[in-house]
Amino acid sequence: MSLELRLPNITATTEAGKLIQIQSYLYQTVQQLNYALGTIEDGTSGKVLYTGKGTGGGRESGGVSPEDAAVTFNSLKGLIIKSADIVNSYYEVINTRLEGLYVAQSDFGTYTEETAQDIEANSTGIKQLFTNVQEIITDVENVEHTLIEVNAHIKTGILYYDDDGVPVYGLEVGQRTEIDGEEVFNKYARFTSNKLSFYDQNDNEVAYISDRKLYITHIEVTGSYAIGDLVDTVRSDGSVVTR
Repeated sequence: MSLELRLPNITATTEAGKLIQIQSYLYQTVQQLNYALGTIEDGTSGKVLYTGKGTGGGRESGGVSPEDAAVTFNSLKGLIIKSADIVNSYYEVINTRLEGLYVAQSDFGTYTEETAQDIEANSTGIKQLFTNVQEIITDVENVEHTLIEVNAHIKTGILYYDDDGVPVYGLEVGQRTEIDGEEVFNKYARFTSNKLSFYDQNDNEVAYISDRKLYITHIEVTGSYAIGDLVDTVRSDGSVVTR
């Protein structure tokens, strides 16, 4: 890899401004040198920069694996961003809020349901935030619940970037439910092109399906399950019958 060291561009008219520009120049130069030295070390250990796709479907002679190429890409990406003199960022954003209200009154009390949806869309995805608040105001005694509040979200587009910096597109659905101020439910799920995952309220992945396999932390069977030709049935007393 060729490395070109630029002369500092000192345009400030004050001493303080010149010092700031020199400091920025030194920082960028060190970043470039660190990257160049890392590339030299890779070359002496038998690795060279990835030069493109081979015609035979495999790795090109003298090239490196896609994994090493991804590492090089991410290193160069970080170097460019940290040392950039000019950064342009442009996103078109659409924001919309929709609201609804339902009220029913009778001799037994008043029931209200307030709903809202906030939509934010840009070139990377769409985010929908939902709220649903149901409340009963009544003089009737022994009413078990008087307030239910649900907050939910649906995200489509880029969900995250993987370890190689590649954007992963998909769908995420989550819901948090409170009854009379107490949280009773808080989970979400993600669906991508190669994986379906389920998460608890602490962002722990408790189960997922990938590559035609199901991975799960705990399992509870209340009916029957089959493994090949073997079928087990769980009785009400907890015993298992095999047939």
